[in-house]
Amino acid sequence: MKISDLIAMCVQNLMRRKVRTLLTVVGVVVGTCAIVVMISIGVGMQASTEAMLASMGDLTLIEIYNYGSGGGSNTQAKLDDDTLKQISQMDGVAVVTPFYQAYDINASIYAGKGDRYEMSLSNVVGIYPEALSSLGINLVDGNGFPTENLQPYGIVFGEKAAYAFRDNKKKPGYNYVDSWPDANGNIKDPFVDLKKDKLRIETGSNDEDKETKTFTYELTYYGRMQEDYNKGYETSQGAYMNITDLKKIRNDYFKANNMKLPEDKGYENAKVKVTDISKVAEVEKAIQDMGFSTWSLDSIREPMEEQAKQQQLKDELAEVKEDQAAAQQQRQILTQQLNAINAEIANIDAQIAWYDGEISKKEAERVEAEAREAEQYELFCQRVRAMEEQGTVSYWSVLF
Repeated sequence: MKISDLIAMCVQNLMRRKVRTLLTVVGVVVGTCAIVVMISIGVGMQASTEAMLASMGDLTLIEIYNYGSGGGSNTQAKLDDDTLKQISQMDGVAVVTPFYQAYDINASIYAGKGDRYEMSLSNVVGIYPEALSSLGINLVDGNGFPTENLQPYGIVFGEKAAYAFRDNKKKPGYNYVDSWPDANGNIKDPFVDLKKDKLRIETGSNDEDKETKTFTYELTYYGRMQEDYNKGYETSQGAYMNITDLKKIRNDYFKANNMKLPEDKGYENAKVKVTDISKVAEVEKAIQDMGFSTWSLDSIREPMEEQAKQQQLKDELAEVKEDQAAAQQQRQILTQQLNAINAEIANIDAQIAWYDGEISKKEAERVEAEAREAEQYELFCQRVRAMEEQGTVSYWSVLF
């Protein structure tokens, strides 16, 4: 049998049961479309979740918190440079840096003649300078910390850090410039031009009634970051500088004030940049096992994705129930058609049986008639022979 004959036979068989063929095709098409749609919805929901979380911050960034002497079950954990080096060697880690603030010293950044304009040093955060370019922070000016020939006390300001300076010759409440536009939509210029003005850090006294030696540090401007609160307040009205420089300023302050440095319990906060979002959970778990508390957007993403999967499963279950109902309805239609066909076959069988009975009856009548005819013919022949023998009639007269 040729392939064309097989195809023709298949088409003929399908055309015999047009309704059944149509319902089967519709069921297959609807089922396939339902699967494709549900998968597409799942992928779309996951992409939407990741896009929403990405707008909230970096999905590959992990924050480490060291409350006192470490978190978790390992109370001996200490978030210091050695620990951060160990974390940096984990698989999937792109860069790690502490976030260090000298909030316990009296020091400020000054600008202008006679130190007229002042910004608190508490707005400045010390980091590893080589980490800045890997934290996803964009610059609106400058190139950031250089990889070579980094000058001492280099600094990268937030986009609106100039508005953090206060005018020491004006009363509080009137000694600053607002970074927001006024009623006419105009934004005033700040007191300080961070790029052009000479800036310096000067330490103060721990006791206002006591004269203390002051230290002064000339700052080197390395750029200005684009404001993005998802990446930290420092990108707005803060600044980053080399953590080594900030530590030195703090140590000088304590020496100048004859104060003993507090016990070093490690950094309170650090950030880890991971190479890929798929590595975040693994790296975060490893850090937690070291005894530290962590936070990342991935910890939010996973429950949201789990919820989305559950919703998808519910939708798929509802779709399956609808398909089941449609299949049951199709089955009912096919059952009704089958019953009608069976009834038609039974009717035809009954007609055939009736015709068989009639045929049998006519056949019996035919046999009976033939028997009577044979009997009459035999009687006729006997009578003719008897008449011929008696001489009353000849055989030829019977025939003609």
